[in-house]
Amino acid sequence: MSRSRKPLARNFDAPRTCGGKHCYKTQRDAEAVVEEKSILQPELELAIYRCLSCGEFHLTRVKTS
Repeated sequence: MSRSRKPLARNFDAPRTCGGKHCYKTQRDAEAVVEEKSILQPELELAIYRCLSCGEFHLTRVKTS
């Protein structure tokens, strides 16, 4: 007897990770996340940079003195 299997639920729009960080295909996508996170956590300062390994954009925390 064959068992019926449910298809795996996969979110293809989810950001990939590069070394544990989320990757964003465009700078605009990364900027949208920074804006959303700044509303949720106003004390958090984030910067966007382009990864030399994958060529996509990542976020990093900005340390304030």
